[in-house]
Amino acid sequence: MPAAVHPFPLAFRMTWWPWLVAATVWEQVGVVLVLAAGLAVNPPGPAAWRAWAASYAAASTVGLLLTAPLMAGYVWWYRVRVGPGGLRGYSFWGWPTVVPWDAPAAVERRSFLGLPVLLVAGSPTGRRVWLAALMADPHGFAEAVSEHAGDDHPLTEALWERLAGG
Repeated sequence: MPAAVHPFPLAFRMTWWPWLVAATVWEQVGVVLVLAAGLAVNPPGPAAWRAWAASYAAASTVGLLLTAPLMAGYVWWYRVRVGPGGLRGYSFWGWPTVVPWDAPAAVERRSFLGLPVLLVAGSPTGRRVWLAALMADPHGFAEAVSEHAGDDHPLTEALWERLAGG
């Protein structure tokens, strides 16, 4: 009896640093907005500015200390898998989603938190796979997709175009 073939044997992950930087920048924007709202309520004076600076430093430090492990876990957990069964990734809400290679697929370029993503449609559930365009092994990922989906698949074309700088 032949051994069973895993439908998604190859796993690829996103690059950690760009996602950490983007999340940290957006976290800093949130901290500034919250603290600015506090300053709007309290009359600004020398004591208020010192309190604001101390609050900003504390909130920024705590935010970074929380963001780094959360983003590491996010990158580790939400891997994208490629194999003969298709592309297995996750929707925007984190639902596991499979796009079979033989399904009519459409690829849309977007930006999320300032970082490039590819939205891959074609799942029988109607959900789209959110695919980070910044992969840890972008050439390996593009080659795996090309090997399993073919050179004329819309995702293959989008990946090679992205790697070419387009």
